[in-house]
Amino acid sequence: MKPLNQKAERVQQAAAQGQMEEVRAMQTVTAGCATTFDPGWEVDPFGGLAALCQPMEADLYGCSDPCWWPAQVPDIMVNHPNWDEGAPNAAKDWRALGAPIPPMPKPEETRIMKSALFAAAALCATALPLAAGDLLVTVARPSNLYVFDAQDRSVKADCDLGANVTPGVIAMSPDNRIAYVLLNHWQDVVGVDIETCEKVFHAAQSEGDVTRRSLASLAVSKDGSQIYTVRNPVRKKTDRYEVMQPEFAVYDAGAGLEAKPSATFEAPRRSTLMASDRNGQVYVAGHEIYRVDPANGATEVAIANASWDRPTYSPPDVLAFWPTGSQNDEMLLMYTAAVFTDETQQEMADFVWGYQSVDLTTGETEIADFASFEVLMFSAVRSAVDPKHLYGVYTQLSKHNLETRELVKRVDLPHTYYVINVSSDGTEVYVAGTNDDIGIYDSETLERVGEIRIPSGGDMSVSTLHVVPQG
Repeated sequence: MKPLNQKAERVQQAAAQGQMEEVRAMQTVTAGCATTFDPGWEVDPFGGLAALCQPMEADLYGCSDPCWWPAQVPDIMVNHPNWDEGAPNAAKDWRALGAPIPPMPKPEETRIMKSALFAAAALCATALPLAAGDLLVTVARPSNLYVFDAQDRSVKADCDLGANVTPGVIAMSPDNRIAYVLLNHWQDVVGVDIETCEKVFHAAQSEGDVTRRSLASLAVSKDGSQIYTVRNPVRKKTDRYEVMQPEFAVYDAGAGLEAKPSATFEAPRRSTLMASDRNGQVYVAGHEIYRVDPANGATEVAIANASWDRPTYSPPDVLAFWPTGSQNDEMLLMYTAAVFTDETQQEMADFVWGYQSVDLTTGETEIADFASFEVLMFSAVRSAVDPKHLYGVYTQLSKHNLETRELVKRVDLPHTYYVINVSSDGTEVYVAGTNDDIGIYDSETLERVGEIRIPSGGDMSVSTLHVVPQG
């Protein structure tokens, strides 16, 4: 086989140099991907249809927004940012999605458009005083950050951010007053007061011929004084894109609306989720779970993934995209892996789900299997009051006992949900993302006890859902 473009040449060079991890995409979770279907699915990993997104249209924006899945949909992130214009809800508006042929705006047009959008955001915000109890914070199409009262299911704040908010990754300040959001296709970091909708922080990371995107990488220090992100710079040249070294960037939270990094350090490639601990360290999910000292950029492996020493296991597949675990002060990720009968890895004994956790109070780490791979799950959270129970979500809601490795209960959902969270008292489970509703379930029975509809009717796509205790 002969490479026909620069990307193929990089793959060939990486293979020759033993660096395939630098160019390899997801390995196992895309088992059902096809190139002749729209958005790209033919069958699920089990040879059927049950594990596919339900309905199929729900996954259109889940694929196109973050540009992370090799599906047959346009790339909203870079090449076709306006493909979803006039179609905020994929399941309802998919007929309005046309061929992705409009030209991209010129750099000057983009600058003017962004300025106008942010100016509009200052005028298009409504908020009510916040009361005690849990709040739910998320973003949805077309450009809104929402704050809901979890108890009475009402809207407490509807903040028009004036720019594309999906895929929306959110990090809360320690006092739960400021929501920091990656928006403008992951190029900007914006801090918004969730009570007044006032924008209090803005870092525009791209400049000149260099575009910088933070791929779900966002965290706030435990004292609220610093904001962290991993920026992936690409320089646009006349005939090619130059991929540059990723940067771990540190911002002062009080830097205002024209914030620049106070420090930058080299960062590992393929960095996504981040979390800060109470010892001043920052954890970054990538090839490994890294521990970074933001004072000097010193980086070490906290949890081994690509290099884990489990001779009877395949390499793990970790989907690190949704920040969960804040109620337990932990960073929680799930993995899947094949387990073999012996170190020759010739005969598979099981295919398992496992979890990786960093205790953000002590810095201690944990990794353990908890179930056989029976259904897909995109994200998980542990109970805030009973951490031995883990809840996972995709087209089903599952409750697992981590101590006994038993499935406690599993229920089918009305459609696919990407992200999950749990109330601070552990009594309710919230499933969100994908469409325009937040499903509310009893944590004991998994009975659906309520829902909250997104006022705009727009999809949350792959956005974060934060549970914010008040009072």
